[in-house]
Amino acid sequence: MKSGAVLSQRTFKALDGVRSLAILAVLFNHSHRPYPDTLLKHAVSLLFTRGWTGVDLFFVLSGFLITGILIDSRGAGNYFTSFYARRALRIFPLYYAFLAVGLIVLPRTVSLDWLPLPADRWLYPTYLMNWLVLWKGVWRPNVVGHF
Repeated sequence: MKSGAVLSQRTFKALDGVRSLAILAVLFNHSHRPYPDTLLKHAVSLLFTRGWTGVDLFFVLSGFLITGILIDSRGAGNYFTSFYARRALRIFPLYYAFLAVGLIVLPRTVSLDWLPLPADRWLYPTYLMNWLVLWKGVWRPNVVGHF
């Protein structure tokens, strides 16, 4: 790190390594395979079944980095506007492009079992998909369900 550098412009090599471990943990969790009953099986099983913690770790790292950005820009006149504009320009294009593929292109190419029910599709572009469980009492896994 450079001394005198603002938080958001610093490079944290150790955090890049931790982020890599978080991603690997999630990948291990999603690629669970049975192994023979050995010590290796128990070690690998522990990695696979605890891989969800990688998502939590990733959120903690993101919170730390975003807090650095907020602290660095707190004196600016357009503090909140600038922060939220950068977030929107970073997240919205990819989100809506994925939704377009998931809700418009995929229905023509994959099994309907992979898609949200047609009556529920409006919930995804309006960010109300998490309420689906509350309203219907059940959540149906689908290709855009991780949002």
